[in-house]
Amino acid sequence: MITILIDWISATDLNPKYDKSSSHSALHDGNWSEAKGKNGYNLAQKHITGLVEYQNLKREDMGKHIVISGKTLQKIKDNYMLTEIDLLQYHISEGHSITRLDCAIDFKGYGLTVEEFVRAFESGNVTTKLRTATVIHSLTGAGDTLYIGSMKKRKNLVRVYDKAKELGVDGDWIRVELQIMGKKATTTGKLITRTENLESDILGIIKSVCDFKTVAVWDLLMNDQLQVKMQSEPKKLGDTEKWLIKQVIPALSRTIVLNVGFWAQFTMALQAELPENYNHADGEVF
Repeated sequence: MITILIDWISATDLNPKYDKSSSHSALHDGNWSEAKGKNGYNLAQKHITGLVEYQNLKREDMGKHIVISGKTLQKIKDNYMLTEIDLLQYHISEGHSITRLDCAIDFKGYGLTVEEFVRAFESGNVTTKLRTATVIHSLTGAGDTLYIGSMKKRKNLVRVYDKAKELGVDGDWIRVELQIMGKKATTTGKLITRTENLESDILGIIKSVCDFKTVAVWDLLMNDQLQVKMQSEPKKLGDTEKWLIKQVIPALSRTIVLNVGFWAQFTMALQAELPENYNHADGEVF
């Protein structure tokens, strides 16, 4: 099985309101706690999903920096019904800069090894403008990792590693991951949120940076001869209802307790949104 995914999103809100989260409105709940700042940001708030917002009140020019790892993306998807594309679209629509975007291809069950990709690079059979490559040998049993590109600049950095070993699980699972940093991350984010063929575009983006032509499975994939899927499956019928019950109703209840008058405002607003021909008794529209 081959899966295409977005595995990391970082964004910076350069005009934040410090009394309001810069993350998606669905995450504006009580599930936040204080965290440790870093990289010049001395304050941080961490959401229960793992999303972190960093800020420095003495350096407004640094804005608010939001980090969403691969694990966090999955938790947000599972608990808030938001996909990676939903989050990208939100940050782009708000005018935030996408500062890091990781796109990846997972190869499961194809018998690939990191060494196969290393041999392709060393023999000059990789089409890329990136000039350097480094192999990192793990001392913890996580397997070797091939890095193509500058590990310091990280403007474009390709990683090839054994995902199964990294997770400490059995299986045949190699991941090829492209990390995009800086202005190009915003440009790429805008591109993939507007496309009608997301899988093809992500493959094209990765191939344009690094193309392993002599890796047979890779070559078949890039020539549309292997079936792929996005990790983000289409939302199932009922996901919206589950989200409303799990996230919206508890927040609404807390607001009503704190502000009794809000219930009247809410019911009036709800009534205004319903069709005029909506039958409240059986939920049908005639």
